[in-house]
Amino acid sequence: MKLAIGTYGANWYTVDFSDRGFSNLEAHSGRDFSCIRSFNGGVYAVTENSAEGPCYLTPVEGTQYLIASNFGSGSVDLFAAVSMSGNQDSGVFISSLEKRGEIQFRGSGPVTENNRQIHSRVHQVVQIPWEMEGAGDVRLFLATDFGSDAIRVLCLGEKFDTLSRYKIETPAGSGPRHLAFNSEHKLLYCLCEISNELLVYSFSGFENIRLLQRIDISKLGANGEVGELKPAAGDMLLHPFGGWLYATRRIVNEGVLKFDVGEDGLLFFSSFVATGKHPRSLRFMSTAGSMVGSDVLFVSCKDEAVQVFSLDDKGNLQGELFRLELPYGDMPVWVEPLR
Repeated sequence: MKLAIGTYGANWYTVDFSDRGFSNLEAHSGRDFSCIRSFNGGVYAVTENSAEGPCYLTPVEGTQYLIASNFGSGSVDLFAAVSMSGNQDSGVFISSLEKRGEIQFRGSGPVTENNRQIHSRVHQVVQIPWEMEGAGDVRLFLATDFGSDAIRVLCLGEKFDTLSRYKIETPAGSGPRHLAFNSEHKLLYCLCEISNELLVYSFSGFENIRLLQRIDISKLGANGEVGELKPAAGDMLLHPFGGWLYATRRIVNEGVLKFDVGEDGLLFFSSFVATGKHPRSLRFMSTAGSMVGSDVLFVSCKDEAVQVFSLDDKGNLQGELFRLELPYGDMPVWVEPLR
């Protein structure tokens, strides 16, 4: 299996991965490609080294479109895949994107330190995986507006627009970052970076959104005192089989927190495993041809390495299987399987 590694740095990477670990690491020029996507036969990337500061790229399955979440400008951009370019000798291409639409959000929050909530900042866009009443023939998405403590609703049909009459307001100063859906129980999980919380919402319809659970993850499983430094939540993934949810904590007592998903979809803290410095993103993958998510969890530790942990049959992280450290001072922040 070939993987792409997105970084903060001057290069992005491709590498082979198997049950024997990593091999054939290759560097490719491209600064701060912090999110890389394999989609419709192409490889696409966004760089945070721009005024908009895009930090996440969402492929829209069944279309030619991808949506960029712009943390710097507080907007979202709709792109179409139009052409391919790159180093043919490497066998890997970074494909070109053509902008087809933009939505600018306006808002702010109470946390002005380091300009974190002085205006809207979009961190992630995800597609709602089930039909919503009254939506019609459009695709619906949620966008985390980190800067204004809100989850916005977007639609893609004949045009790309926002459903401004619908908005989920998260607690003041929470800084919503990443989302996950529980399709069985029609729940929405929201990881908040500033308040270090996991929020659980009922989400069967826009008129029936209710906060069910609010979990402070700042000290769960932690060893030692936090002191003056404050943790920052990083990434969150629901296991493909639905029984476990994982979240990363950065800066203080860094690592991966595992939550068991109850019969009603609510979350219960189960365990914590320490990782390298600044665990920014997570990715499930298989090493033995079994179902995706059954074998290993990749943790991209920005200030250290890509770590690979095995999972047991109860979803618990076991010891580190493999580690990939990058050359040239490049910091890994994303792992993407190349199709």
